Order: sequence, then C-alpha cells, then structure tokens
Amino acid sequence: MYELHESVELLARRVERLERRLDFQSNFNFSRAVHLVDMIRRHFNESELNSLMMTLGINYEEIIADSHTERVREFVSYCERRNMIDALILICQSERPLAQWPY
Repeated sequence: MYELHESVELLARRVERLERRLDFQSNFNFSRAVHLVDMIRRHFNESELNSLMMTLGINYEEIIADSHTERVREFVSYCERRNMIDALILICQSERPLAQWPY
C-alpha cells in the first residue's frame, strides 16, 4: 500500500510539472524560453544555478527536478510565472557577459 501511495505522489508531481510547463509555454515567447534554458544549462553548473536562485530570492530547494536540464527548465518557468524573467536575464548577462543572452 505504501508503494502505491508513493507512486501516486510521484505521478501527481509529474502532472503538476507538465501543467506548469504547458502554462509556461502558452504565456511566454517559446523560442526565447528555449534559448534561455539552453544558455543557463550550458553556462551554469548546479552550484552556480543555486547561486542564481538565491540572488533572485528563490529558495533553491523549491526547484526540484530529476536532471540539470529539467531543473533549469523549472527555474525559468518559476521566474516567468512570477514576472522575474527580465531580472534573471540581467543577472545572467552580468555573470556571463560574453554569452549571447535573449532580450
């Protein structure tokens, strides 16, 4: 019974992530988001990603994912839902000024 409860919780989390991703995709310029996710994924490791989150006042433990790419995607989605994308891009530009960040 415990395993079934655990499986249901895991499935519920995945559904929630998919819903957030769909909401994110419908409200934000998709190509800009894809570019931003790719840039952050390539230019920031996990520790640096946590620092980005802290700089924006986000508890990095709130952004949970199975892989680095998925975590970056969740982070960008989180920022978009809270109208923090411009601040995120500015911070990324200041941390990695030679990279071609979206605007």
